[in-house]
Amino acid sequence: MKTKIKKPSIEIKKVEYKVVDNFLSEEEFKFFEKKITEHAFPWYFNTRLNDFQDKIDQSFYLTHLVYYNSVPTSDFFKNFNIILDKIDIKSLIRIKINCYPSSHKIREHSSHVDYPFKHKGILFSINDCDGYTLLNDGTKIKSKRNRALFFDSSIPHQSTTCTNVQRRMNININYL
Repeated sequence: MKTKIKKPSIEIKKVEYKVVDNFLSEEEFKFFEKKITEHAFPWYFNTRLNDFQDKIDQSFYLTHLVYYNSVPTSDFFKNFNIILDKIDIKSLIRIKINCYPSSHKIREHSSHVDYPFKHKGILFSINDCDGYTLLNDGTKIKSKRNRALFFDSSIPHQSTTCTNVQRRMNININYL
């Protein structure tokens, strides 16, 4: 029997967030950028962007799950101390790298929460593009290379595609 997932509340909440540009040193950033954009980096096809995607929506994206269910799920995890050492983490929940293919016009994906309990999230942008993260209060955080967005990812938010480059890439980290 499949469990029905409850759609997040649409109540608009004032979203507290922090944007940090140049989150990593240029050398540290270039390491991640090179690894994630190289030809042999393994991407995995996902037919659903989130659990609240409309059934007729044909959107998809590519992911690389790095850490989940208290264990590393990728050899790439060993490189994440560069990022994790800069964050006050009591418990790591998930690290996922996202790749959204470009589209002819920007598509805002369904509103979602990363997990249905209070936790923190970071979206770390790998490339500049016209895509963005839309927070519940209407705030748009543009995707900018080496930018970290710190926010409560248990509050509904939305991802988007991009139009001006081949793909929008970011790293999604959830933690307590």
